[in-house]
Amino acid sequence: MVRPIELVNRLISIWPLEVNKHPIESQMRPFHRVLMFILVSILSTAVTADVIHHWGSMHEVTECALIASAFYLSTLRLAVYTIHEEELKYVVDTMRSDWFESCKEDIAMFKKKCLFGFQLAKHFIVTVVVALTVFILAPGLQGTDERVLPFRGYFFQNQMNSPYYEYLYAFEIIAGLLGGSTISAATSLNLLIVMHGAAKFSIVREKLKSLKSDDINIKDHLANCVRLHQDAILFADRAENIINILALGQFVISTGLVCFAGFQITSSEAIGESVYESDWVGGDYTQNMNIIMLRSIAPNKITAGKFYDMSLKSFASVLSTSFTYFTVLQAVNDE
Repeated sequence: MVRPIELVNRLISIWPLEVNKHPIESQMRPFHRVLMFILVSILSTAVTADVIHHWGSMHEVTECALIASAFYLSTLRLAVYTIHEEELKYVVDTMRSDWFESCKEDIAMFKKKCLFGFQLAKHFIVTVVVALTVFILAPGLQGTDERVLPFRGYFFQNQMNSPYYEYLYAFEIIAGLLGGSTISAATSLNLLIVMHGAAKFSIVREKLKSLKSDDINIKDHLANCVRLHQDAILFADRAENIINILALGQFVISTGLVCFAGFQITSSEAIGESVYESDWVGGDYTQNMNIIMLRSIAPNKITAGKFYDMSLKSFASVLSTSFTYFTVLQAVNDE
């Protein structure tokens, strides 16, 4: 069940290896990671430069920003998993021992809680592979003479001329596949870790509910429940250390992108200024132009469930409010 998840995570050098079983791969892993950092960082910088290069075109800027955010998250994932390599090894080893060394009842609980996660992870990996394939093949399937790179990017002025275009295309295929693979690898692994942690707590609950006061071995069974609970807490803490920065990065970048798109669409406010700047003096259509200016006062907006506007101001307000709640809860906890 875990084989597809293991393969994609080994592809980007995340999956913990047993040195005795994979000596060559273990030795090459540092070079692999450094190469991935370099390739993905170059591509991220190039796509960011493309955002600046196309500034003013909402369609182009939004597309480039989405691609750039994906590669920045890829770099963040690689950095986080490298920093927390020992904790990740503990988590994976614990998952392995839980599946192979637990009793039949506990394994049944793991299957009940985690099988859906394995299936969902496999489907997600296939979806990402299809998406990457489409990105790579799309420039050649457009049916036009215009040259476009698979993952966009602005490298230098004459990049669309041969042979520079062919070299950059090959570079983007390699860097794009490695960077894009972190999406399927990290997301599927995080999903399994979280669901496995939930299963460990479910096992503790079932064992606690099965305790009987007239059981002569009640103390031993209770001690076992305490041990399992402590193991589940330790597993959850290690998992949280690995995932929390990734979750923050995903939240900040995703929310920022939506706010950016919302900011772009609110450009209808500038319609009134454009009307005023036209050569309207002496025209017989000024009444219609007044109506246009009045309508432009109420801009179009992207909202979150109609509760608040997805704007840079709202984004800053959410971050400020979240930090306020955090400090209050921390103060209460300290007391």
